[in-house]
Amino acid sequence: MDRIHLVTLGCSLMLFRMTVATWKDCGSTGVSITDVYVPGCESSTCQLKRGNNASISISFIPAQELSAITNKVYGVIYSASVYFPLPQADGCKLGVSCPMNAGEQYTETVTLYVSPYYPAIQLVVRWELDDSSKNQVGCFKIPLQLV
Repeated sequence: MDRIHLVTLGCSLMLFRMTVATWKDCGSTGVSITDVYVPGCESSTCQLKRGNNASISISFIPAQELSAITNKVYGVIYSASVYFPLPQADGCKLGVSCPMNAGEQYTETVTLYVSPYYPAIQLVVRWELDDSSKNQVGCFKIPLQLV
């Protein structure tokens, strides 16, 4: 009886984790993105409160040694992409030890301020990871709503 409860609880937690912060890879070639985590996200479309800080943690495994990783963020509204400059885009300053070894997992955490002047809108964020030569090595999309 206890095993059944543990298995049920484990499956429920896995399903919960899978439904929160639904993200999709959009062309990663040099890294394998293993997880994207937005604290406080309680639905498949994460809500970010304007006038507050928001954080996102990205875990990835490089396919080859990388000396650096840079984040580029775009808000996709309808079919238009709008570049969003980050206050700190250098992954080596966001918790990643550089250089990065192939096959090892790294996690970076980006914190940014969501301005109260941004419109209350639902959008898709396209997040790119670039190597030191400015080649895209990773990419994911995540739906967000600014409230």
